[in-house]
Amino acid sequence: MGGKQDASSPVTISRNADSVLAILRESAETRAAKRIKIMKAISLWQPWASAIALGYKTIETRGWSTHYRGPIAIHAAKRNTPEERDMAQAFERLGLAGLVGAPLGSIVAVARLSGVRPTEHLIEEISETEEMLGNYGPRRFGWMLKDIRKLDDPIPYRGMQGLFEIPDDILNT
Repeated sequence: MGGKQDASSPVTISRNADSVLAILRESAETRAAKRIKIMKAISLWQPWASAIALGYKTIETRGWSTHYRGPIAIHAAKRNTPEERDMAQAFERLGLAGLVGAPLGSIVAVARLSGVRPTEHLIEEISETEEMLGNYGPRRFGWMLKDIRKLDDPIPYRGMQGLFEIPDDILNT
């Protein structure tokens, strides 16, 4: 064998390299095609989901924290009890327009979750409206929402409890 190669060796190597590159390219394309980008989402009852979408509420209060930071879809749950409808009417009487008859079972906004703080640290800093639209009791957390954008056309989607994932391409439909 020594260092001598037959004249067909470079062609064979070249063909093999081309085959390997084609396989790698195909695999990368296949992996990219299968890779679905996701966005985190959270379901809220109405009128609170629309209060975020309309910019009245920039802090979502929860009984649990999260380490997640980044884009988040605001989903309006299907639930709509008489008490929640009464709350929407009361908020409207206080000047918060657009909450009565708000969409249900739909993604109504997107935002950026920029941080989470204990509500005890927020209560002295928030407006009366923000306080009215959240539960700032002890041992709760304020999810700080920035860059809130209301969707012109809510997107029907099935919500879930907790922080859940949706394909981000659903927002482009």
